[in-house]
Amino acid sequence: MSGAKSYKSKIELYTSIDDLPVFNFWELCSLNFEYLIKKGQFTGQDFTDKWYKIYDEFLEIFGTSAEFRMIADAKKRIALLQCKRLIQGMKSLDSAIRVEERQLQEQMVTKVDPLSTEKQVIYLEQHYKTSIDPKTCPTKKFYTYIKMLA
Repeated sequence: MSGAKSYKSKIELYTSIDDLPVFNFWELCSLNFEYLIKKGQFTGQDFTDKWYKIYDEFLEIFGTSAEFRMIADAKKRIALLQCKRLIQGMKSLDSAIRVEERQLQEQMVTKVDPLSTEKQVIYLEQHYKTSIDPKTCPTKKFYTYIKMLA
């Protein structure tokens, strides 16, 4: 392998709903992590923590529903178990933490109905008399449009 160079291609991720296209947001709701990549190639990385940060930002700005509150409660239970494990040194809590994390991940997987999202886009386009491309419209802007209708 003389003269061959090995390098990793740099991956650039979306980090905020300010620039994450709403189409990508909908795909990420089903944990399709390749839609978190702005530049570079997806090779199966687990970007759950990065996705949670964006999702938390979304919740902070646009409020919560019952489903979102369940997710927040699950995150709280995990954090409390992790604290208890660290403070009391109870390694036996590892399995309980893994179970809670698995359940949280299942709750985070939201099946986004393409017809529902398409209807939202069409309604907004009709109301605002403009074209909206979900593959380029930032998530924050899209949901701000919806919030302004309420």
